[in-house]
Amino acid sequence: MKKFSWHLWLLIFVLGWSACAPDPSCSDIYLPYVTASFYTVNDAGVETVESVQLDSLWADDADTLLYADTTLSIYGLYVNPEAASTTYHFCLNDTCNSVTFAYDRKEYLISPDCGPRFRFQNLTTEFEGFYDSVIVNKPELTLLGEVNVKIYR
Repeated sequence: MKKFSWHLWLLIFVLGWSACAPDPSCSDIYLPYVTASFYTVNDAGVETVESVQLDSLWADDADTLLYADTTLSIYGLYVNPEAASTTYHFCLNDTCNSVTFAYDRKEYLISPDCGPRFRFQNLTTEFEGFYDSVIVNKPELTLLGEVNVKIYR
């Protein structure tokens, strides 16, 4: 009787393990939304997160309100993956202020089973209304890290 070489045992192990391997994960660290937070700055220059009450918050491309009659300090604002920008309207007491988020979309592939995904990078903003300023804090939209956009009032 012939003994199996270690090469053959390794081949059997690899083939057996790969047959039981889980499907590829389609999880993604790149998110299709901007995290935006409101801030105030006192006379000493200290920045403080501020909860802001809004009557409504909606996007130009959406047919429904994203938030209605809510008070939050951090908002998750989805971007349109089929467009290069998304405009949101923050409304309180019949006054609306607009912030447009522009971004580069870069398509990439996690695996053939998952299909294409997008990275959203180089975030920029334009705003209209009573905000003092709108600052891009983190220009790439990912699970990791900080607030993307700081809105100062």
